[in-house]
Parts: sequence; C-alpha cells; structure tokens
Amino acid sequence: MTRTGSLILTSPRTGSTWLASMINQTGQMGICDEWLEKAHFPSGFGSIDDSFYEQLLNLSSTPNGRFSVKVFPWHLYRISSEGGVDFIQQMSQRHNVKLVLLERKDKIAQAVSHAKARKSGMWTAKQQQKYDPAYSFERIFRSYLNIQNQDLFWKTYLNFKNIEYKHIFYEDILKDKNGILSDLAQQLNVSTHKVTSSKIHKQSNSLNDEWTERFLTDIKNKDLLSIQSSRKLPSRSLKSIWKFLIKRPVSGWTSWHASDAFDHM
Repeated sequence: MTRTGSLILTSPRTGSTWLASMINQTGQMGICDEWLEKAHFPSGFGSIDDSFYEQLLNLSSTPNGRFSVKVFPWHLYRISSEGGVDFIQQMSQRHNVKLVLLERKDKIAQAVSHAKARKSGMWTAKQQQKYDPAYSFERIFRSYLNIQNQDLFWKTYLNFKNIEYKHIFYEDILKDKNGILSDLAQQLNVSTHKVTSSKIHKQSNSLNDEWTERFLTDIKNKDLLSIQSSRKLPSRSLKSIWKFLIKRPVSGWTSWHASDAFDHM
C-alpha cells in the first residue's frame, strides 16, 4: 500500500533533532528519527527488498499512515555501497515522498556546535557529556568543511536529479516553528495542533559564543592551506559525490568515511 511521508535531508547540527521532536509531538506526521542508522538494521543494508521498506515504515509511521525519516548523506552512501540502490529514488517510486532540505544559515555557528559535540560526545541535551570540550581551531575548521560538503552534496544531488523539495532553515524555525510545521503538515495532507514546546533543549551556550569569537579572530592568522592539505578534505568526497550521481560504485566507504568531509562523528 502506498503511503505518504517526508524525508528530512540535512547535515549535523541544523536543529534536525529539535524539528523531529516537534514533528513527533503532532502525532500526525510520522515518527521522525535517524531510522537509517545501522542500530535499526544490524544485519546491514545488503538486502534492500520489500521487508526492508516494510520495517522502515513500521518504525517511522504514525497510525494515520504518515512516515518521516531523517536522512544524512552518509545514509545514502552506505545504502548505495552495501545494497546497490539509490534510497531516495527507490523510496519515491514506492511511496508518495515529500523531500525537505533542512539547512542552517550560520555555518560558523553550526561548525562550532559540531566540533563541540564531537569533542564532548554530547549530541543531544539528553546525553551525558563524556569529555570536557576544549577549543580547537583545526577541529572547527574541519567541521566547517564537513558541513559545506554535506550541504553541497544535497543541493547537487537534488538539482542533478531534478527533484522537487521544500527548503527550510533552522533560523526560520526559531522564528516561526508553528508556521513551518503547518507548511510541512500541509504537504502531507494532515492538520496539526499548535506545538507549544519541545522536549529537546537548545545546547548552545556561552561556550559556543566564546569559541565563535575566538575562531573568527584565529581565522585571520591561521594557515588554512596547511590544515586543508594535511587532511585532504574536499577532493575525495567531491569525487565520490560525482560517482554517486552517475551511478558508479563508491569504493572504500569505510576508509574514507572515517577521515574525510562526511565524517559526522
């Protein structure tokens, strides 16, 4: 049976967990989460068949049949590498899929948040901090390139495939969360009640502001080329984007994922 739902395409630290929590509060728009993580499919993605999509929909659907899945670039690459399919294309052929691209306008704030989460091990307010986060210009710079590459991937993919999508920004959700939710609900032909709060709390604090100011000062004096060349950040990931788009095999996922620009952990 064909269902209607949304795929939230994004990169880390865009407020996607916050948005997902509000989607879930409506009880009408699916159960939004990172359902394509291997924790939900421990046997991997070698067999992308009817049972895979059935399990995915069971995880991500509300009783009214609407579904919602949060998707990062590495999810698409992993499924392509292991299962040999373009998940978005396959999902769109099977169901009435609405694509939402969630981005953040302030890339430096996003990079600071990403670097801080990587160092502390605290990706949501519910998690316990594992390590004391210490400022690192290189870590924030690498996070910045990481985020730029992921955003570039989504825009390149969607434009090359000529796929319609709704583009929303974290900063606009901050200003009008109920307006954004109402627009997303309209896409799914459901109505929502006003969402007054979320169980997810904003993690940004004075430390984020301090790191941002320090980074903006350091960036004027640091040797950016030495950092970029030492890590070989953009080159292989951009080649992999192209291979993915023209459906050539993306080899060496494990080796390059750990050190290149789609490294999210």
